[in-house]
Amino acid sequence: EDYHQDYYANNPNQGYCNFVISGKVSKFEKRYHAHLKPEYK
Repeated sequence: EDYHQDYYANNPNQGYCNFVISGKVSKFEKRYHAHLKPEYK
């Protein structure tokens, strides 16, 4: 469903994003930093 797309980007201050997604995104970025496109670094 369209409203689920980019949920984290559109709602970074929501509780779920702060407590669950932020940690996962940080871990992913650290691990795969060399493989990310420049606009996502």
